[in-house]
Amino acid sequence: MMAHRQVAATTRTEKDKAYMAIQRTFSIIKPDATRRNLTGKINAKLEEAGLRIIAQKRIHLTRTEAAVFYAEHKERPFYDELCEFMSSGPVIVQVLAGEDAIAKNREVMGATNPADAAPGTIRAEFANSVGENSVHGSDSPETAATEIAYFFAGIELVGWAGTVCYKICCKLRPCAIGGRLALFQIAGLYPHANRIQGGSHFMRFSQGVICLDRVKPFA
Repeated sequence: MMAHRQVAATTRTEKDKAYMAIQRTFSIIKPDATRRNLTGKINAKLEEAGLRIIAQKRIHLTRTEAAVFYAEHKERPFYDELCEFMSSGPVIVQVLAGEDAIAKNREVMGATNPADAAPGTIRAEFANSVGENSVHGSDSPETAATEIAYFFAGIELVGWAGTVCYKICCKLRPCAIGGRLALFQIAGLYPHANRIQGGSHFMRFSQGVICLDRVKPFA
């Protein structure tokens, strides 16, 4: 009996690890690329690498919006030039999902300097220079959570990552259900937030939550 329990526990752990390897990351197709009508070609490379686009917008950042987004670089010498460039034309902001999506996206993007980028990467093929290097991608789960939240509401994120994470959620006790909003606590998911409202309840947590709209029980 003990051996059976150990095997079952190992199987559950392996499945959970496989599900939790699914990540979301944030991506921008920059003005130099949209100006040359490269959106489709860039996204084709991302999708061929196994990443799925689960949210997307074409927007034109104001100088102020760009400045806030890149505020961590405020003391760097390239900050003003970067903000001017990012507000110089339309950009595509999008959320990507997939196994180890953060590392995978950065691998497909290539090195910041296109001269150093590996052949076949986005920057090697499309970037004009270090400053106009066609794409941006989050470099950590914390950064991804912050950047996604800057441009997207939770209800706009539709697709793979939510479905996979929900399979994990259903093994856990729901924290609260209010109306059509279900909140589940999950270790390591969206650690940047500290509270979300669901129905008439505020759920506080230390590790993270996933918030899904119009969900059905997973069999």
